[in-house]
Amino acid sequence: MPRLVVQAASVGLHPRRRHEGFSGTQRTDWYNAGVDSGEASTTPKVACDAMCGGLARWLRALGVDASYVPGITDQELVEQALADGRVLISSDGKLFERRLLASGRLRGLRLPVGLKLQEQLRFVVRELKLVPRFPRCTLCNGRLAAVSRAEVADLVPARSLIWAREFYRCTDCRHVYWEGTHWRRIQAVRRRITRDVTGRGPLTDQPPDTENIVDTQ
Repeated sequence: MPRLVVQAASVGLHPRRRHEGFSGTQRTDWYNAGVDSGEASTTPKVACDAMCGGLARWLRALGVDASYVPGITDQELVEQALADGRVLISSDGKLFERRLLASGRLRGLRLPVGLKLQEQLRFVVRELKLVPRFPRCTLCNGRLAAVSRAEVADLVPARSLIWAREFYRCTDCRHVYWEGTHWRRIQAVRRRITRDVTGRGPLTDQPPDTENIVDTQ
């Protein structure tokens, strides 16, 4: 798998089942959001509510198809998740009282209130049994396609053109990515998560608590 690239050049638009568990000392609920053993090779798509922008960007960095619309209403979020077959992610308890979620027709994962960003990420990865895959665009959720150095020479700073070896462009928003200063941080998170979901040793450290996982030039 090609390495994750985390530097960006802006070229445009920058029957019912309810389960209860525990995360630390807090109870957590999820509604039909689990991944059965027969679906282990399939990464579910998710729809993050208006308060989960940072979580959506981290999930995209892990290769998860994570939709996020700033300011989206609860009704719009529910409709989007249902239409696209996504797992709705939110910490809003009242949202999960809606009939579509309570009945199990729409799958949802309720985040415990008060979790920091890195704790939210760990929680979602564990509950949905996510395995890191090739990253998506952290800005718009589009797919990344490999491009040549020549194709992006007018978009990437000259110093980066010299040392960077791999370049990618989002097929939707056209942002260009290459390996940047946040690479070690992202790689560390991916290794921790892989270790966590595969059971190859406990997680003894925390992913960085940051909203910004890409540098835009």
